[in-house]
Amino acid sequence: MPRMISSPLLRGRALVEARRRGLSASACSALDGSDESANISPTRTTLALSAYFCQPELGMKDFEILSRASAFLLSVDPKEVSDGEKPSTLFPHLQERFDTDERRKTKQEYRYDPATGPRRFPHQLNWLEFLPTAFRPRVHVVASSHVVSPFLWPKYYGHEWLQSVKQEHVKYSLEVWGPAEHKNSDEIENSHSGKLSGDFSVKAKFALNPYPIHHPSEMDIAIIHLNQEEAALKHMESLGIKALHLPTMHELNTSDEPVFTPGEKTLFQGFEVYEANPTDQESLSQNTSQTADDERVFHPYSSLGTLSMCSPDRFLARTDQPLPEGLCGGPAIELPTDGENVTIRGVIEGIVPIDHENKELAGSASFMPAYRIREFIDHAERFMIASLLDDDVLL
Repeated sequence: MPRMISSPLLRGRALVEARRRGLSASACSALDGSDESANISPTRTTLALSAYFCQPELGMKDFEILSRASAFLLSVDPKEVSDGEKPSTLFPHLQERFDTDERRKTKQEYRYDPATGPRRFPHQLNWLEFLPTAFRPRVHVVASSHVVSPFLWPKYYGHEWLQSVKQEHVKYSLEVWGPAEHKNSDEIENSHSGKLSGDFSVKAKFALNPYPIHHPSEMDIAIIHLNQEEAALKHMESLGIKALHLPTMHELNTSDEPVFTPGEKTLFQGFEVYEANPTDQESLSQNTSQTADDERVFHPYSSLGTLSMCSPDRFLARTDQPLPEGLCGGPAIELPTDGENVTIRGVIEGIVPIDHENKELAGSASFMPAYRIREFIDHAERFMIASLLDDDVLL
């Protein structure tokens, strides 16, 4: 996980009262730091991402590990309105009949299933919601750009051998991890104080399409997509994996809530990676094939953080102990959460170096805020939809 934080962030104290572009007000009720507001396991919210590479010019014959870190599923469609949020009616049986008729009418009028989520005006929709689900992904896999394509980040990895690696030499996998014993992930104690207790193992492994989309301005975020998504999501859902949610641009633009409130709580989740990535090595060993699964590599991790400082592009939060290697790309989760409809407020980027001269900043977690992520997702979805529509449609 890169440790360097840009200098504007270190001068961000003046930006504590950040732009009022809004996250959900529900996070404000988590200021007391109660773990009860965050009863969810990282084995439900995060996945283990591995990048493999094979570059024949380096004398390689088989794929080997290139980089590993955390990732998560981000739902394309917004979360549904729960029954508790729907307006009450004096005639529930009539409402049920009306809903059934609406679903039947939709089946008759649409050849393909339309986008899901609550009904909204067109200007409130995300880009991919204009396409039926049969023609676009249901989720994005969100990760750090420097993990997905480390050869694009020479400022992090200046090794000469890495510069010969290109996107066509790389493939990806996504793993679901769970308790090694026969118990449900929800039965694991979630104290959110760091590494989860117990042993964990791989429960399933899924292939990803080797076509990542990176942030156009070199911010450390990328999305990639599941190969055979329908079958993969069905399997993941059976294992308890949740697709997380991000506020829509319309919600961010119309919210009256402050973007940043010092002292507010957030939850960092992901996987600690024990072994060093090859991208951290000056030279590449020719006898270190790691294509076989290694159950010692990833371990789920969950930690509460307290917001302390911000800049327009990054927020800082204090944690009981510095976040370990591997959590970059994991979600910063909005609190409180019921564990069902989980909303993110950011993506973990790294930590301020623990030996930083400013002791108040040293070891703090750094994450990209939700509005920056939404800007990127909108860019990526527009890029995806442009391949299916004429240019003048998007003007």
